[in-house]
Amino acid sequence: MKTFRGFTLIEVLLGIIILSLISLCLYGVWTAVMKINRDFLNLSDPYRQERLTADLFAQDFARIRMYDLYTTYPKHTVFQGSPNAMVFLIGDEEGLKVVSYYLGEIDRGQQTKTLIGRHYARNVAVVENLDADSPAKSLIRETMDFAPYLSGGFKLNGAKEIILKNIDANGFRMLYAPLPDDSGHIKWQDTWTDAQFPIAVKLQIQGKSRPQEPALLFEKILIVRAALTDQQKK
Repeated sequence: MKTFRGFTLIEVLLGIIILSLISLCLYGVWTAVMKINRDFLNLSDPYRQERLTADLFAQDFARIRMYDLYTTYPKHTVFQGSPNAMVFLIGDEEGLKVVSYYLGEIDRGQQTKTLIGRHYARNVAVVENLDADSPAKSLIRETMDFAPYLSGGFKLNGAKEIILKNIDANGFRMLYAPLPDDSGHIKWQDTWTDAQFPIAVKLQIQGKSRPQEPALLFEKILIVRAALTDQQKK
Protein backbone atom coordinates (compact mmCIF):
# COMPACT_ATOMS: atom_id res chain seq x y z
CA MET A 1 0.00 0.00 0.00
CA LYS A 2 1.39 3.35 -1.03
CA THR A 3 1.66 6.21 1.43
CA PHE A 4 1.60 9.89 0.44
CA ARG A 5 3.96 12.28 2.14
CA GLY A 6 2.66 15.79 2.80
CA PHE A 7 4.50 19.03 2.04
CA THR A 8 7.16 20.17 4.44
CA LEU A 9 7.10 23.64 5.96
CA ILE A 10 9.98 24.74 3.73
CA GLU A 11 8.12 23.59 0.60
CA VAL A 12 5.00 25.50 1.66
CA LEU A 13 7.01 28.69 2.30
CA LEU A 14 8.76 28.36 -1.07
CA GLY A 15 5.38 27.97 -2.78
CA ILE A 16 4.06 31.10 -1.08
CA ILE A 17 7.15 33.09 -2.09
CA ILE A 18 6.89 31.96 -5.72
CA LEU A 19 3.17 32.87 -5.87
CA SER A 20 3.93 36.27 -4.33
CA LEU A 21 6.60 36.98 -6.94
CA ILE A 22 4.23 36.00 -9.74
CA SER A 23 1.50 38.24 -8.29
CA LEU A 24 3.90 41.20 -8.07
CA CYS A 25 4.95 40.71 -11.68
CA LEU A 26 1.33 40.56 -12.87
CA TYR A 27 0.44 43.68 -10.86
CA GLY A 28 3.37 45.56 -12.41
CA VAL A 29 2.25 44.57 -15.90
CA TRP A 30 -1.36 45.58 -15.17
CA THR A 31 -0.25 48.99 -13.81
CA ALA A 32 1.91 49.61 -16.89
CA VAL A 33 -0.95 48.68 -19.24
CA MET A 34 -3.35 51.02 -17.43
CA LYS A 35 -0.86 53.89 -17.64
CA ILE A 36 -0.33 53.31 -21.37
CA ASN A 37 -4.09 53.20 -21.91
CA ARG A 38 -4.59 56.46 -19.97
CA ASP A 39 -1.80 58.20 -21.90
CA PHE A 40 -3.28 56.96 -25.20
CA LEU A 41 -6.73 58.30 -24.31
CA ASN A 42 -5.26 61.69 -23.39
CA LEU A 43 -3.32 61.84 -26.66
CA SER A 44 -6.20 60.67 -28.86
CA ASP A 45 -8.66 63.12 -27.27
CA PRO A 46 -6.97 66.24 -25.85
CA TYR A 47 -10.39 67.46 -24.65
CA ARG A 48 -11.20 64.26 -22.73
CA GLN A 49 -11.14 65.77 -19.24
CA GLU A 50 -13.13 68.79 -20.39
CA ARG A 51 -15.78 66.56 -22.01
CA LEU A 52 -16.12 64.54 -18.81
CA THR A 53 -16.45 67.75 -16.81
CA ALA A 54 -19.20 68.98 -19.16
CA ASP A 55 -21.01 65.64 -18.68
CA LEU A 56 -21.01 66.20 -14.92
CA PHE A 57 -22.45 69.70 -15.38
CA ALA A 58 -25.14 68.26 -17.66
CA GLN A 59 -26.13 65.65 -15.07
CA ASP A 60 -26.58 68.33 -12.42
CA PHE A 61 -28.49 70.60 -14.82
CA ALA A 62 -30.92 67.74 -15.51
CA ARG A 63 -31.79 67.70 -11.77
CA ILE A 64 -32.25 71.46 -11.32
CA ARG A 65 -35.40 72.30 -9.34
CA MET A 66 -37.44 75.48 -9.03
CA TYR A 67 -38.01 76.94 -5.56
CA ASP A 68 -39.65 80.27 -4.80
CA LEU A 69 -37.02 82.16 -2.84
CA TYR A 70 -38.14 85.61 -3.96
CA THR A 71 -41.15 85.87 -1.61
CA THR A 72 -39.14 85.24 1.55
CA TYR A 73 -35.63 86.11 0.38
CA PRO A 74 -35.98 88.76 -2.37
CA LYS A 75 -32.22 89.25 -2.66
CA HIS A 76 -31.60 85.61 -3.56
CA THR A 77 -32.52 83.51 -6.57
CA VAL A 78 -32.54 79.78 -7.34
CA PHE A 79 -29.76 80.24 -9.88
CA GLN A 80 -26.84 82.64 -9.54
CA GLY A 81 -23.89 82.84 -11.87
CA SER A 82 -20.68 84.75 -12.51
CA PRO A 83 -17.84 84.11 -14.98
CA ASN A 84 -16.13 81.61 -12.66
CA ALA A 85 -18.80 80.61 -10.12
CA MET A 86 -22.34 79.25 -10.20
CA VAL A 87 -24.90 78.22 -7.54
CA PHE A 88 -28.21 76.41 -8.10
CA LEU A 89 -30.64 73.91 -6.54
CA ILE A 90 -31.01 70.25 -7.48
CA GLY A 91 -33.42 67.60 -6.27
CA ASP A 92 -32.71 63.95 -5.51
CA GLU A 93 -34.09 61.16 -3.34
CA GLU A 94 -32.75 62.94 -0.25
CA GLY A 95 -34.48 66.24 -1.02
CA LEU A 96 -33.20 69.63 -2.16
CA LYS A 97 -29.49 70.33 -2.28
CA VAL A 98 -27.42 73.36 -3.16
CA VAL A 99 -24.71 72.80 -5.77
CA SER A 100 -21.93 75.22 -6.56
CA TYR A 101 -19.17 75.12 -9.16
CA TYR A 102 -16.37 77.61 -8.79
CA LEU A 103 -12.75 78.22 -9.64
CA GLY A 104 -10.64 78.53 -6.54
CA GLU A 105 -8.42 76.93 -3.96
CA ILE A 106 -9.28 74.14 -1.57
CA ASP A 107 -7.93 73.31 1.85
CA ARG A 108 -6.62 69.74 1.81
CA GLY A 109 -8.17 69.22 5.22
CA GLN A 110 -11.62 70.05 3.80
CA GLN A 111 -11.34 67.95 0.65
CA THR A 112 -13.64 64.94 0.76
CA LYS A 113 -13.23 63.56 -2.74
CA THR A 114 -11.11 64.02 -5.83
CA LEU A 115 -12.96 63.24 -9.04
CA ILE A 116 -9.89 63.03 -11.23
CA GLY A 117 -9.56 59.84 -13.24
CA ARG A 118 -12.30 58.32 -11.07
CA HIS A 119 -15.78 57.12 -12.03
CA TYR A 120 -18.65 59.32 -10.89
CA ALA A 121 -22.38 58.58 -10.88
CA ARG A 122 -23.78 57.24 -14.17
CA ASN A 123 -20.36 56.27 -15.47
CA VAL A 124 -18.96 59.77 -15.63
CA ALA A 125 -15.27 59.77 -14.95
CA VAL A 126 -13.77 63.05 -14.14
CA VAL A 127 -9.62 63.83 -13.71
CA GLU A 128 -5.81 62.18 -11.00
CA ASN A 129 -5.12 62.93 -7.49
CA LEU A 130 -3.80 66.27 -6.34
CA ASP A 131 -0.05 66.60 -6.59
CA ALA A 132 1.95 68.22 -3.83
CA ASP A 133 2.91 71.04 -6.22
CA SER A 134 -0.53 71.37 -7.80
CA PRO A 135 -1.34 74.90 -9.07
CA ALA A 136 -3.55 77.05 -6.88
CA LYS A 137 -6.59 77.07 -9.14
CA SER A 138 -8.94 74.10 -9.46
CA LEU A 139 -12.54 73.68 -10.56
CA ILE A 140 -14.43 72.71 -7.41
CA ARG A 141 -17.91 71.25 -6.98
CA GLU A 142 -19.49 71.84 -3.57
CA THR A 143 -22.80 70.42 -2.32
CA MET A 144 -24.83 71.23 0.76
CA ASP A 145 -28.29 70.40 2.10
CA PHE A 146 -30.81 73.16 1.41
CA ALA A 147 -32.04 73.72 5.00
CA PRO A 148 -28.57 74.41 6.50
CA TYR A 149 -27.84 76.64 3.51
CA LEU A 150 -30.88 78.80 4.32
CA SER A 151 -30.29 78.86 8.08
CA GLY A 152 -26.63 79.68 7.53
CA GLY A 153 -27.39 82.86 5.68
CA PHE A 154 -26.82 81.47 2.16
CA LYS A 155 -23.22 80.54 2.95
CA LEU A 156 -21.85 77.33 1.46
CA ASN A 157 -19.91 75.04 3.77
CA GLY A 158 -20.51 71.63 2.26
CA ALA A 159 -18.67 68.67 0.77
CA LYS A 160 -16.05 69.70 -1.76
CA GLU A 161 -14.82 67.78 -4.79
CA ILE A 162 -11.99 68.58 -7.18
CA ILE A 163 -13.32 68.35 -10.75
CA LEU A 164 -10.45 69.80 -12.79
CA LYS A 165 -7.00 71.03 -11.85
CA ASN A 166 -4.19 72.88 -13.60
CA ILE A 167 -6.53 75.70 -14.60
CA ASP A 168 -5.14 79.15 -15.19
CA ALA A 169 -6.99 82.02 -13.53
CA ASN A 170 -8.21 83.14 -16.98
CA GLY A 171 -8.66 79.60 -18.32
CA PHE A 172 -12.22 78.97 -17.14
CA ARG A 173 -15.35 80.94 -17.92
CA MET A 174 -19.12 80.49 -17.82
CA LEU A 175 -21.64 82.48 -19.85
CA TYR A 176 -25.43 82.50 -19.44
CA ALA A 177 -28.15 82.72 -22.08
CA PRO A 178 -31.48 84.50 -21.53
CA LEU A 179 -34.47 83.96 -23.79
CA PRO A 180 -33.88 85.02 -27.41
CA ASP A 181 -35.01 88.50 -28.41
CA ASP A 182 -37.71 89.13 -31.03
CA SER A 183 -35.21 88.52 -33.83
CA GLY A 184 -34.18 85.17 -32.33
CA HIS A 185 -30.75 86.44 -31.25
CA ILE A 186 -29.29 85.26 -27.95
CA LYS A 187 -27.10 87.72 -26.06
CA TRP A 188 -24.77 85.80 -23.73
CA GLN A 189 -24.20 87.32 -20.28
CA ASP A 190 -21.25 86.83 -17.94
CA THR A 191 -23.45 87.14 -14.82
CA TRP A 192 -26.89 85.82 -13.91
CA THR A 193 -29.08 87.23 -11.13
CA ASP A 194 -32.55 86.92 -12.69
CA ALA A 195 -35.36 85.21 -10.82
CA GLN A 196 -35.72 82.65 -13.63
CA PHE A 197 -33.21 80.14 -14.97
CA PRO A 198 -31.00 80.84 -17.98
CA ILE A 199 -31.97 78.67 -20.92
CA ALA A 200 -28.35 77.57 -21.41
CA VAL A 201 -24.86 77.83 -19.95
CA LYS A 202 -21.73 78.01 -22.09
CA LEU A 203 -18.58 76.44 -20.63
CA GLN A 204 -15.21 77.68 -21.83
CA ILE A 205 -12.15 75.81 -20.55
CA GLN A 206 -8.66 76.58 -21.77
CA GLY A 207 -5.76 74.35 -20.80
CA LYS A 208 -2.86 72.21 -21.94
CA SER A 209 -2.90 68.43 -22.22
CA ARG A 210 0.90 68.59 -21.94
CA PRO A 211 3.08 71.48 -20.62
CA GLN A 212 5.03 71.87 -23.88
CA GLU A 213 1.91 72.03 -26.07
CA PRO A 214 -0.13 75.17 -26.90
CA ALA A 215 -3.27 75.86 -24.89
CA LEU A 216 -6.51 74.47 -26.31
CA LEU A 217 -9.95 76.00 -25.92
CA PHE A 218 -12.87 73.69 -25.14
CA GLU A 219 -16.34 75.15 -25.48
CA LYS A 220 -19.65 73.45 -24.69
CA ILE A 221 -23.22 74.77 -24.55
CA LEU A 222 -25.41 73.03 -21.98
CA ILE A 223 -29.20 73.36 -22.03
CA VAL A 224 -31.00 74.05 -18.74
CA ARG A 225 -34.16 71.94 -19.08
CA ALA A 226 -35.84 73.54 -16.07
CA ALA A 227 -35.88 76.88 -17.94
CA LEU A 228 -37.60 75.30 -20.95
CA THR A 229 -40.15 73.56 -18.74
CA ASP A 230 -40.89 76.82 -16.91
CA GLN A 231 -41.45 78.62 -20.21
CA GLN A 232 -43.82 75.90 -21.42
CA LYS A 233 -45.93 76.32 -18.29
CA LYS A 234 -46.24 80.01 -19.06
